[in-house]
Amino acid sequence: MGAVRSKAFPSEVETASEARHWAEAMLGEMGWAGSVDEVVLLVSELVTNAVRHAGLKVRVTLYRHDDGLWVSVTDAGPGKVTLRHAEPTDVNGRGLEIVAQVSGAWGVIAEAESKSVWFELTKA
Repeated sequence: MGAVRSKAFPSEVETASEARHWAEAMLGEMGWAGSVDEVVLLVSELVTNAVRHAGLKVRVTLYRHDDGLWVSVTDAGPGKVTLRHAEPTDVNGRGLEIVAQVSGAWGVIAEAESKSVWFELTKA
């Protein structure tokens, strides 16, 4: 049986930090036995991208299921989500690359009025 937690955050500078703290607290409440650090890192990367590129309210959803954890970050902003490979001298642009490297799987769900970037982790 799974557990779901979801929360909307405003598009502000502090949002990534608030989302990290919230996710960490929810993972404990949900009984997540996997790496909290990995989840918090990936939530931070995706929320930062949503705030930076969409500039609108962001919703983080955590779904713990028997095999692992599925997390999505949704915003109502337009635009396409593209994985890029940052150069060593680039000061940003590594968020999705980090998500791709750390998670078991990731992807994008594009809706008419929103987009969600999700990732999945399995229990260690």
